[in-house]
Amino acid sequence: MIIGLGVDLVAVDRIAHLIDRWGDRFLGRIFTDAERAYCHRFRNAPERYAARWAAKEAFTKAMGGANGVDWREVEIAESVSGAPVLVTTGKGTAVLERLGVVRRHLTLTHTLGLAVAVVILES
Repeated sequence: MIIGLGVDLVAVDRIAHLIDRWGDRFLGRIFTDAERAYCHRFRNAPERYAARWAAKEAFTKAMGGANGVDWREVEIAESVSGAPVLVTTGKGTAVLERLGVVRRHLTLTHTLGLAVAVVILES
């Protein structure tokens, strides 16, 4: 049964501006080391960052609010096939357990200056 659904849309330029203005201070506060390494493999890293930002926001919405979960307790990783996977640690995992979540679904896309993420949580 679906117990949470979240979607978020982010302008890539907004994230690029934050990166230009705050650099590592911004990136280190929001993204894990693994996410940063992944995004920097690509020529247009802000596009990848924007998609991950959207995923973290969509996850928050699917949970029904932040619930004290830190940005870095939600990581967007890659499966063996290359599909995005939502990984949680700390309070992120604790909230999912409290909600009875047994499956997580994530999809990302980015095009024409926009990034979109959808998260579905199942019990």
